[in-house]
Amino acid sequence: MIRRIFRMAADAVPIKKIAETLTEERVMNPAAHQEIAYGTESRNHRYQDPCLWNNGTIIRILERQEYLGHTVLGKTVQESFKSKKRKWLSPEDWLIFPNTHEAIIDQEIWDMANKQRKRAPK
Repeated sequence: MIRRIFRMAADAVPIKKIAETLTEERVMNPAAHQEIAYGTESRNHRYQDPCLWNNGTIIRILERQEYLGHTVLGKTVQESFKSKKRKWLSPEDWLIFPNTHEAIIDQEIWDMANKQRKRAPK
């Protein structure tokens, strides 16, 4: 499914259309898949329909470098040892370890998908 999402994005299919297509085809969203496959409730159990996709989910999938086979650490940092709140760091501050596992998407498709996504009108 990840490969298909990236191919659709690389072919300049709008994010909204990708989400609508997956919803129409009754493909389970990642949170529902996690709950069914692993028996654990997702952190944000906000969905009513397990096959309902939204634009934000597609965007998060397209931004993840982990699909290239990289390990990405240090995306968030704890503000204080007294608080459990975490804040997001800028991508320049992330620790990226390339080629730590098998890639699902090759670099060319990832680049094309993200280039098309950034080019699309908002």
